[in-house]
This record gives sequence, structure tokens and C-alpha cells, in this order.
Amino acid sequence: MSNCYNTTVINAPMDTVWEMLSDFHDMTWALGVVDRCEKIGKTAGNQVGAQRVLNGELHQTLQMMNPGAFMMSYSIDDGPDAVSKDNVHGYLSTIRLKPITDGERTFLEWEARWKNSQGGVGAQMDPMYKELIKALKRNFP
Repeated sequence: MSNCYNTTVINAPMDTVWEMLSDFHDMTWALGVVDRCEKIGKTAGNQVGAQRVLNGELHQTLQMMNPGAFMMSYSIDDGPDAVSKDNVHGYLSTIRLKPITDGERTFLEWEARWKNSQGGVGAQMDPMYKELIKALKRNFP
């Protein structure tokens, strides 16, 4: 199993960061990285099964939402190049938040794993995760 793994510290309380991330259909915090987030279907953005398409090409489904643990996971079902359904299988991305007890800050862990691919998944997705994290942090200077 392959993966991308990124962490950071955000200068905001965990509840505040979770509130921003926990609506799967709202990516307004990531402007410049995600310019369009299209809701697919009728499932609410905080319910397992919610679907979205980012920037017209990255199809994702919310697979797990655990507000008590400040954790969510989503699959990439199809997308361009290395993350197309023909190239990668078993792609699951998980976001976890933990409190930093020294101040009102949050530790964020964003990990993606996939079972098999024909290559290029990490090279395509890891830079996107890094940009998403930078965009998130800009909301909490």
C-alpha cells in the first residue's frame, strides 16, 4: 500500500478548524486550489455517502465522518491522469485533528493511501495536499 502523508499546526482551536472542514460540500476555505466544488446527489455534506466533484474533474465520496474523534475519510472515485479509476484502486484520504495543549492550536494530519496503481499517484496528489494545507492555514493567520 502506498501513501501521501502531511502534517501541520494550525493557529486555531480544534473545534474551529473542524467546523471549517466538516462540510464535505464546502471548499470555500481552499480558494485558489479548489475553485469549484460541485455537490452530487442529495446527501448532506456531513453524512457518509456525500459526493462532490472538485474543479470539474476530481470525483470524491465521503466514506467516514466521526465528529467526536475529529476525523473524516473520503475516497477518490475518478479523476485526471494518475487518479483515474483505470489507474488507481482503493484510494482513501483521511483527515485527523488533535488538540495542541500548549495554546489554542490544532495538529492536522492528512494521509492518503491506495492499494495499487499504475504509478504517479503520489506525485500528482501530494503537491495538492500541501497546497490545500497552505490554503487552510491562510484562514487562521
